[in-house]
Amino acid sequence: MLEHIGGTYTIKQIFEDDGHWERFCEAHPHLRQNILDEVEKVLACKNPQKSGYHVYACPDHPGETKVVPHTCKSRFCSRCGKVMTDQWIERAMEQFLDVPYHHIVFTMPDKLWNIFPYDRKLLDILFQAAERTVLEWCEEKGEYVPGVVCVLHTFGSLLNFNTHIHMLITEGGLSPDRTSWIPN
Repeated sequence: MLEHIGGTYTIKQIFEDDGHWERFCEAHPHLRQNILDEVEKVLACKNPQKSGYHVYACPDHPGETKVVPHTCKSRFCSRCGKVMTDQWIERAMEQFLDVPYHHIVFTMPDKLWNIFPYDRKLLDILFQAAERTVLEWCEEKGEYVPGVVCVLHTFGSLLNFNTHIHMLITEGGLSPDRTSWIPN
């Protein structure tokens, strides 16, 4: 059963409330170290005692100060992850061609999902398979080379381990000799 939580509840609050994170760690003792590190960053986010802080004082009123706690900059953090995602998108958009794109999702049967948590080097195979599939199709159907951007997601919308690739592909592409644009 899924519980719906309204308001501005954060992942950090879910971890902190009622010892959820500690119980989760006890139930799953073999979590990868980078997951443990990222969650610890989230738990310290904007907590001056854990993450540090800057103190700002007004030159005209030195008794008036403002403490600004440091953020964690973790991709798992509801606040910091969103900021980092927005910054990544802004940088990526500068490199995108000014043409229409299609969004394609490549996934696999859920029976195969359990392979990837144990050997994460296998994740590269997903990129290779998605790329090869699209490039071969474009070569056969339209004889062009599309622009492609791939992003790996290892979790589904229910936060279950569901490895899949999101791909943005240009609507059309370069001719094989790279001298003209072929629309599709």
